[in-house]
Amino acid sequence: MISTIIIQSLGMYLGKINFKPENVTKLAILTSFLILTFPILASSVLADTNLVLNPGLEIGTTTPSNWTFVNVGGNTPIWDSISHSGSSSLKISISGTTNAISGYPQSDLIDAQPLTTYTASVWGKTQNTGGSNTPAARVVELDANKNWIRQINILPVFGRGTNDWAQRTLEFRTSENTKYLYVYANIWNGYGNFWMDDVTVSLKTPATTPTPYPPSPTPSPTPAPVEKNLVLNPGLEIGATTPSNWTFVNIGGNTPISDSISHSGSRSLKISISGTTNAISGYPQSDLIDAQPLTTYTASVWGKTQNTGGSNTPAARVVELDANKNWIRQNNILPVFGRGTNDWAQRTAEFQTAANTRYLYVYANIWNGYGNFWMDDIVLKLKDRPAPTVTPAPTVTPAPTATPAPTATPAPTVTPVPTATPAPIVGSTIAYLGDARPSKFGTAGITELTKDFNQVVPQSPTGKVDAIFMIGDMDKIPQTQQAYYASNVNNIPIFYVVGNHEIATSGDVAAIKAMTLKLPVNKGPTGTEKTTYSVDVGGIHVVNMNEYWDGKTNDAYGNGYVPDALYNWMSTDLSGTTKYKIVLGHEPLYPKKRHVGDSLDANTANRDKLQNLFVSKDVKVFVGAHTHYATVNTVGGVYHVDAGISGQKTVDGEDSYASIFYTHTTENSLVLTWKHENPTWSTPKVVTYTIGGATPTTSVTPAPTATPAPIPIFKLSDEFTNGNWQTNWVIDSPAGNLVPAAYAENGKTDLILFTVPKGSQAGKDGTNKIMTKGGDKFGYGTYEARFKFADTNFQNSNTGIYVGMGLWNFDGPTQQEVMMGFYYNPGAHDYIEVLTTKNRPRGSTDTSNIYHSKIVDPNVVVKDFSGVFRTIKIVYEPGKVSGYLDGNLILTKTDLIPTEPMTFVIGGRVTGGTLSSDLKVVWDFVKIT
Repeated sequence: MISTIIIQSLGMYLGKINFKPENVTKLAILTSFLILTFPILASSVLADTNLVLNPGLEIGTTTPSNWTFVNVGGNTPIWDSISHSGSSSLKISISGTTNAISGYPQSDLIDAQPLTTYTASVWGKTQNTGGSNTPAARVVELDANKNWIRQINILPVFGRGTNDWAQRTLEFRTSENTKYLYVYANIWNGYGNFWMDDVTVSLKTPATTPTPYPPSPTPSPTPAPVEKNLVLNPGLEIGATTPSNWTFVNIGGNTPISDSISHSGSRSLKISISGTTNAISGYPQSDLIDAQPLTTYTASVWGKTQNTGGSNTPAARVVELDANKNWIRQNNILPVFGRGTNDWAQRTAEFQTAANTRYLYVYANIWNGYGNFWMDDIVLKLKDRPAPTVTPAPTVTPAPTATPAPTATPAPTVTPVPTATPAPIVGSTIAYLGDARPSKFGTAGITELTKDFNQVVPQSPTGKVDAIFMIGDMDKIPQTQQAYYASNVNNIPIFYVVGNHEIATSGDVAAIKAMTLKLPVNKGPTGTEKTTYSVDVGGIHVVNMNEYWDGKTNDAYGNGYVPDALYNWMSTDLSGTTKYKIVLGHEPLYPKKRHVGDSLDANTANRDKLQNLFVSKDVKVFVGAHTHYATVNTVGGVYHVDAGISGQKTVDGEDSYASIFYTHTTENSLVLTWKHENPTWSTPKVVTYTIGGATPTTSVTPAPTATPAPIPIFKLSDEFTNGNWQTNWVIDSPAGNLVPAAYAENGKTDLILFTVPKGSQAGKDGTNKIMTKGGDKFGYGTYEARFKFADTNFQNSNTGIYVGMGLWNFDGPTQQEVMMGFYYNPGAHDYIEVLTTKNRPRGSTDTSNIYHSKIVDPNVVVKDFSGVFRTIKIVYEPGKVSGYLDGNLILTKTDLIPTEPMTFVIGGRVTGGTLSSDLKVVWDFVKIT
């Protein structure tokens, strides 16, 4: 193997010059001999070796050897003669000036070591490139099963326009389970021509090699016994009013209790949310448990439910903390407990701790659901010995795993109170508050605004805030400042957007300018450099624009408008960063309810020009205010936020509650959170929007991840042998009385029959579906099903129906879907359609369809499925969904494509009215690959 690698890598690396293969072979054999004889030299040999085969693209016939050209939507790279060195390169091309996704060249897999540092580089050349994203090259990491782990951009991405050959480089450390690497490049939502040449991946930090001679013996730590339960008081039997070694955490007035309903013994923990409205429960939390990094543990709990429902059902989890008790991640004990009333059942988990894990604890809760849940007999055990540390020092003896005291006495370590699911994120966090106008309310205005300032950190989804932005109409500014200094956030930087009441209030604009001089900002164009600026808050780049600048010298002028000078400055500023981009301005582009037609929409051409700039520069969020109504809507992929009001509120009949908006970064996303009084801050209403994209860092400025991270693929093949469907599926029908039945015809017994009876109604008993067991776990892949209408002449007057298959995200704050099926509405629609929904808030009626997109095939009508089996197929991949009928491509979508794991559903439903005849659908098979 080593000989092969060295022969190929050296040979390919020298592909641009003349060499004798027999000499390289001799060198490779000698090197292999040295490596096998003296393994400690292996790392230094590999560190100097380019691991990419055929890196100069010189070798091959019609395509370069050791590279694969992947077609995406009919676009494929080519082998080209324009090169950085030698005579060949790879070319990616998207014609025109419309955003599109290119095919890509991909290198052969490269064997890799985990937790090891590598360097990578490529040379690239561009011609007329543009669009939302420009060309980029990346290194992808795979695990031993060749499952995708992550990708790392070779930075910076290549620029817009026409640019000569330039080198891009990367240094990265592989993940703990990385086994393979490969290099690829593409244009993701852009256009133009891109050439890539001279690709390298080299080992920088030698992987740890066992010393060929035994080290001096050192005492080995004794791992905790495999059979020992590390949870203290796991049966909840010990304690007076509350169980010892457990903490009950109150959330919004809800607290768990110790209860007499139990799985064993006489006690358990009970979590309860009354009614049928989504809410977040308090939670029981175990004492901290000492843990080892990179070590496998098993966990289990017993649970029982009563009348549970809502967006999410009860779940138990194991949380990992580092040595400073900072949250690292949590592991779900799966599957989550079901809806309705269910007797005691056990749930289990097996997981490996992170590289920096030092403590664990167990907790359970109901997150956005309702009902009663009991938990008992909690177990957490060490499964195997701790994995060796990455770079072991032979003289240092790791501390043994701590053994909990055998009694139920609480551990001396103080248990922190974590935020309920989801756990706190450590990314940069910004808070935004809208119109307060304390001058309208005298002392009460200052007092109420102070109260809202005091809620900025407690309401933060991450438990912290790095900056506060006031989105205009904070007149008078000295009064807003008085509230700020009287609050508990007076040590957090605060920034002001100029609003129409600031320019109408003497001294307010001057006060804003004076404060701007004290802040580390990138000043705007001359004439508004103190009221327009940009600033980086961690991984977020914020542009604060003064919409009241005349484009010359007056920055307190007239109504909201964006002059050319401001537009050009923003265009340049936004082009200079690859962090998440957020733009602020007092007047919104798309106002709701108030100030419609006299905000930035007063001049629609000017407004549309600004919106197009946001789209082209990949602005994620625009935050405005002005209307006194808090709203969120998306236009062209940009989230448009109206921050609503704060403080004493207004007297004009607008929002009766104060709102605070937040943005924060996670490992893979920008998250927008809206919180408002409901009716007070003790019971706030929360809406969360997850916005995809790359995660910037404060030390390195990466480009946005052009390709969304793939969702894990799970496989399923169900032929419904002898009519059996219960193995992989459960009922998903609100009425609960519509159950698929075994069905046979013409000697074929592997069929199931779905029936929605005559008289069934939409929204009541008109749904007959089944969904996969185990919750949300399906993602990118190929979904195929075969079905027909049993009635060869199916007709149904005045009633709409839908029959097909789909992926649904049942949990979380947003609803995401990928669906394909037959939609029938007499006199209106009768066709195959594909539906996708992304980031649709739970409970939203989506009347404007801004979250919902569909395309149809009017050539496929009801008679095509009546009595005739047809096969539908969804090919779901990053950024694209394709629909096939009987193997023929009929539909392709690239907008509103979901990015989260989902549950798979098949069946039918009444979409409107009352069925006038039985709807009977026969299903032959379902396959997921």
